[in-house]
Amino acid sequence: MNKQSVVLWISLLAGNFGVFSIPGPPSVPRVSVSIPALHLEAGERIVGFSLQITSARVAQIPKAPIGWNLSIDNDPSWNTSVSASIIVGAAAVAPTFFRDFLVVEKAKDADMPFQIEGEVQVSRDFEHVRIIKIAMKDLLLKPQRGSDQAD
Repeated sequence: MNKQSVVLWISLLAGNFGVFSIPGPPSVPRVSVSIPALHLEAGERIVGFSLQITSARVAQIPKAPIGWNLSIDNDPSWNTSVSASIIVGAAAVAPTFFRDFLVVEKAKDADMPFQIEGEVQVSRDFEHVRIIKIAMKDLLLKPQRGSDQAD
């Protein structure tokens, strides 16, 4: 046996006896949330949003925009609410903001099904606001790899 074969053999034995292991599925189910098809009219920008999340908590908001008020209520009941609004008009964002904008951790053994619903507020002139309702059918959910890591 050459040296590489011995190292491979020891590595295989160590893995079989639990000395090290390759991580399996994440112990905490997290998903990245996107709104892929948010239809704005010409000149509209996003000025706010609110979400109600059932059987999950917000784990991350990776791209929190500057110039926004952001509130997250990760209630111990696993019923979470998120609300956000601009502080100044220049902070309004485009629909691309909602690409992987939120990471949620689903509750294990929840009594209620996982659900996200809410609304996005858009405006052309920052005086008149149009509301776009959001439901599960409007969302793209992608499992997060390595989601058993602490925040």
